Amino acid sequence: MKKHNLFRGFTLIEMLVVIAIIAILTGVVLASLSGAKSKSRDGKRISDISQIQLALEQYFDRCQAYPSTLTTGTNCIASNGATVHLSDFISAIPSQPTGGSVVQTTYGYYVSAVSDYVLVAFLENSSDVLKDSLTNSTKPSWATTADCTATVKNNDKSYHYCVGPK
Repeated sequence: MKKHNLFRGFTLIEMLVVIAIIAILTGVVLASLSGAKSKSRDGKRISDISQIQLALEQYFDRCQAYPSTLTTGTNCIASNGATVHLSDFISAIPSQPTGGSVVQTTYGYYVSAVSDYVLVAFLENSSDVLKDSLTNSTKPSWATTADCTATVKNNDKSYHYCVGPK
């Protein structure tokens, strides 16, 4: 007479092998995603800088001067007598995404009397995009507090992305 095994299933060894394979695959996927997250945050920072830059240029077009501070409540009187607010061109000044090695939550904004500015974002990664930014040698001489070096600073792994007027 033939006995039938009523308990068909996996052995302990088979279960441990499957768990080990799942753990290895999870580790590989999570390791590859951390770099993508930091690059995504950097992309958001550069996009934010472009939006702010566009709003500043539109404000300058109406007011013939850049705002003294980077707040949406900043205003001027246009040549036609209308009050122009920075919020007419950008609803809110974006803040930097949190996470990674960047701890700054606001973008740097340095303005001369009326006709020039420097916007600074702090990035987590070095990138080809940094080739288009200002450097300390090309930034305006009045912007002494704006650090536009695209190299590691004090081992904090901060990269700086600076832009000026278009």
